[in-house]
Amino acid sequence: MDTNCFVRRGGEFDYEVSHMSLTGDTFSINLLRRECFYRKWLITGLPCCHAIACMKDQDINIDDYILYNYLKEKYEACYRLMTYPANGQKL
Repeated sequence: MDTNCFVRRGGEFDYEVSHMSLTGDTFSINLLRRECFYRKWLITGLPCCHAIACMKDQDINIDDYILYNYLKEKYEACYRLMTYPANGQKL
């Protein structure tokens, strides 16, 4: 578990994570809907540190919560075709 986060389970997929900082911020997470009040997960498609803390606490595979676009196979598929060098602007 992340040493900066304290995880409390509120239901099967619902969690509350307190971030151990001077402000003591608390975030609500729902793993089923892939939502965190922090909203980084919604914007980027990648789980935030609060969601990852919940997944680690429950021994859940983090890779299952990453969008397909960020997986290695998708990245390799984008660059599978050969890219040929081009002449400079003057030519």
